[in-house]
Amino acid sequence: LVIEAVASFGTAQASNGCHHASMYRLLPLIALQHAVAAAAKSSDLTCALDAAMVNATTFPLIREDLAASLLAGLCGANRGLFVTSPGDGRVYGCAAFPPQWAPNKKVKHCASTGLCQCDTWDANAVVRQFDGGNMTAEEACGVYDKYVEAVYASTPGSSKDPRACGAGGFAALTGSECISTEDVYKAVTLRGIAGLDGAGRSVKTTPHTSEDYDAMKALGLNSVRVPVKAEDVSSLAKIDLRLILAVYGDADVDLSDAALVECDAAATKVRAAAKAAGVPVLLRVDSEEALRAYEGSDGVAYEISHAATVVDVASSSPVEDRTKLFFHEATACGDAALAGFVACRKRAPFFVRSWSLAIDDCDAADGGAYGECAHLDDRLASPWWARHAQSFAARQRDAYERSGSLGWAFGAWKFDEETEQSMHPAVLAQRSLRAASKAGWLPDLAAKPALPPCLTAPAADFALGD
Repeated sequence: LVIEAVASFGTAQASNGCHHASMYRLLPLIALQHAVAAAAKSSDLTCALDAAMVNATTFPLIREDLAASLLAGLCGANRGLFVTSPGDGRVYGCAAFPPQWAPNKKVKHCASTGLCQCDTWDANAVVRQFDGGNMTAEEACGVYDKYVEAVYASTPGSSKDPRACGAGGFAALTGSECISTEDVYKAVTLRGIAGLDGAGRSVKTTPHTSEDYDAMKALGLNSVRVPVKAEDVSSLAKIDLRLILAVYGDADVDLSDAALVECDAAATKVRAAAKAAGVPVLLRVDSEEALRAYEGSDGVAYEISHAATVVDVASSSPVEDRTKLFFHEATACGDAALAGFVACRKRAPFFVRSWSLAIDDCDAADGGAYGECAHLDDRLASPWWARHAQSFAARQRDAYERSGSLGWAFGAWKFDEETEQSMHPAVLAQRSLRAASKAGWLPDLAAKPALPPCLTAPAADFALGD
């Protein structure tokens, strides 16, 4: 594989009706390592509305959904309170905005008139004033911009919290220190092709055929992630898709065919070989605590799971199963904050090395302890599950393709035949991209949606189901 090298990156201006920001735009992937050294020394970072999400064009379309999406996260932060900077002797919140935020004299609110029978000036009043013709969409976005920034600035430790600038996927860090990437890797892990699963554990070797690769391309994938032991890199067969080598162990290896190399920080020989071959490196980081502490100059490869804790997986009735999926739909967009934190606070690109549709532990030998595996038969033939699984996948994809992200790799294309036969079909469709596609649980991965899926809240119809 040939990586096109462009030896420079410059400053790009991005703007819309909500927010103006400048950032270093990193053109070639080969130059990822150089972004750290070139980033500005002084900080102009701010947390504001994500300009790609909420702007003068999208605001009129989503204004009625803001209470259940953007405002739900902001209104609950810091006991619902925030302050201005510099302070003006008052505390504000979701139910009381600073009067100086009113963008023009047409905006009617109690603070300006002293008459409380008029509209109060709060988070919801912005939409009412827009609907009443008292402010433009651009002005409405400007008010919410100030709200996002004030909540972030009022939150203790926000600069060290990977999720502090998120607001459910509506906010993002911006500034000249943030790096951005031009390319998005849409990949899937080839589990077992080199005898390893996606986490580097030994599994049964599983061949992948030309039919598999054709199906991947038809879905819209442009890359594959191949977990391989360092000593086995030389024996890998050529694959007609961009190759992300997830190398486990350490050895002198030829990495010239890789587009990206993922490895552990201790793999010094692999990292040296990648540098010699001009291939960008992604270092595996395994927790949000490790993200906070990360000080490397390479990119970050991070796993995101919605089936890692008791809170994630526990449910014991069909209604609870549906409620659980709705919960994961509603929270998936918040993971977009991780890419922004790494891109802006660590000045490194972010890559989601593994994700899936799993919200249960029913693939584990000891899974199902809380009743979550008792009603799997309800799912595959259910239109409700198909709609919400597609929504869950679309929201995750949206979160993983934000500014600063190199993209993602789904956890597995397929499993070996014996493992697939041992899995319930609904469990397999959560863990295997091939099976999810056959079940009708995937959105279109080839095209970018006209509007980001995270703009609107998921349908809260979990009580009734089908």
